[in-house]
Amino acid sequence: MSNILIDKIRIDGFRGLKNFEMSLTETSVLTGMNNAGKTSVLKALQIVFGNYSFLSTEDLHIENNVRSEKIIVDVRLVPVDNDGGRSEDFSEDWDIVLKAANIEHDLEDRAYVAFRSVFTTSATQNNFTREIKKLEAWEQDGIDWRDLQTTTKFQIPTEQLPFFYIETQRDILDDVKQRTSFLGRMLGNVAEHYSREQVEQIETMIASLNQQAIDSSDILTNIQTALSGLDSTMDKHDSKVSILPFAKKLRDLNKSLSIQYGTENDSFTMDYHGMGTRSWSSLLTFKAFLQFLIKSLDEGKVCCPIIAIEEPESHLHPNAQRQLYSQLVEMSGQKVISTHSPYIAACAKLSEIKCLHKDGFNTSVGVFNTEGLHKDDIRNVERQVVLSHGELLFSKAIVFFEGETEAQALPIFAEKAFNMPAFNCGVNFVGVGGYGFYAPFVRFAEAYNIPWFIFSDGEQDAINGVSSAVKKALCDDSLNIEDMDNIFVIPDGKAYEGYITSLDYLDEFKTYHKQHIANTETDHRAIAGKQKGVDRLTAADYKEKAEENKTTWASIMALAITESTKPLPPLVDAMLNKVKEELTNV
Repeated sequence: MSNILIDKIRIDGFRGLKNFEMSLTETSVLTGMNNAGKTSVLKALQIVFGNYSFLSTEDLHIENNVRSEKIIVDVRLVPVDNDGGRSEDFSEDWDIVLKAANIEHDLEDRAYVAFRSVFTTSATQNNFTREIKKLEAWEQDGIDWRDLQTTTKFQIPTEQLPFFYIETQRDILDDVKQRTSFLGRMLGNVAEHYSREQVEQIETMIASLNQQAIDSSDILTNIQTALSGLDSTMDKHDSKVSILPFAKKLRDLNKSLSIQYGTENDSFTMDYHGMGTRSWSSLLTFKAFLQFLIKSLDEGKVCCPIIAIEEPESHLHPNAQRQLYSQLVEMSGQKVISTHSPYIAACAKLSEIKCLHKDGFNTSVGVFNTEGLHKDDIRNVERQVVLSHGELLFSKAIVFFEGETEAQALPIFAEKAFNMPAFNCGVNFVGVGGYGFYAPFVRFAEAYNIPWFIFSDGEQDAINGVSSAVKKALCDDSLNIEDMDNIFVIPDGKAYEGYITSLDYLDEFKTYHKQHIANTETDHRAIAGKQKGVDRLTAADYKEKAEENKTTWASIMALAITESTKPLPPLVDAMLNKVKEELTNV
């Protein structure tokens, strides 16, 4: 922990972000659907702390065919303790770096530094200018943040707040070749960390090794002899062509460096490995670069690297993604990570997850607020929701229900209603494990701006459980679930099995049941006997079968209905229509 943090950032007029604000932690994991604005947040940090030469008029926000005239990015820096909690004052070293004149205090007398970067361009030019000024205050009552006053020019201490952008497309093979890569920069500095005597000794050994390699090879000797014909065309009589299997100078180490991976006795160069290994290796060399950077600081100097990492999970399998995340968290500095991976998200703390959500032209950010929650409640959300259902962070809508029967049936009904599998629409169906466990799931969906629905059994205990859980999740004891159009309760006090068998589907159940027997039974005489027995079954019999073997009969009954000409069960149809209505707004 470097005892300083960007805790707030505001963005206006940049790409899809207008009047946007979000909080950041030491590690922030940005999730959400495609085009929600995750990369735009990373790029906003880049244009403030790093290179903004990539900006073009295409980066200006457009709404109703009107393009923004400028880009505004506000940043607030605060002091933090070793646990990441807000401190009252900056350390003496950071006081010096940030300069006392730039430090303000909030209403609770806690120190902060706030500055604004404004990017503008002329009507005839595509290049932008950047102006950075100190903000008089981070917020003022009755004043839109974009209208807050700025004062003197602010100089970002880039040496103490270095910025690094790690692109999605990264490859250790490219890093080795490029002097400007993090690996290339480290290799270029190798010679500086040897004494002159050591450099001479190593380069003498390399020269001897080169000569030995050539002398021992007829092929290399013949090539060098043939190339010596160039000497006759050169103006200088002392010119000479040499073949160097190994880099002659330590400063050129990257030209001949080979990175191999495999077992001790059977390894291959990175050329033979897939993009997953090469991408991961590239990230790890950046981690080494960061360690080198911190270690090289003069004694007493402070530094907080700001690292934007785009989709670290690229090309990696789930277990590797989890391991990589732990390695990223170990890096010094502040990390802002965009991801589409439920495995990366599941590794993060709840406080680290920021879910971006697009609502028309506006982008909002959802953060799980743990304030007022017991530790057990927080653990329940982490265990029952994030660890088990990390994919929910990327949902367009979620349907919650109690258990096994609905888990089998509802996705089948949804596929009929949507004319495609529900997951293709971004809809997830999640069993919460009983009517008493809805609260953490509902609070999760609310926190991350994900539309949610409940499909509940109609017994009084179930209704009471849903009511209690929703009130707890939404912190509102006055709620009446009967007035909520996203909660669907089976009528007449019935459970799912009683409801579905009380409807006019008996003939459909029998038809599909007979077909199921024909498809699964191999004895033809047994098929006829069993099919004949189906004719005697009643709705009560099917209810009993469904209650005794929920997982099997729930799907059989749902398929019997969806493969017939009959409409879906009314309550199911009403809920799925509501879900479809919600999807049109996403």
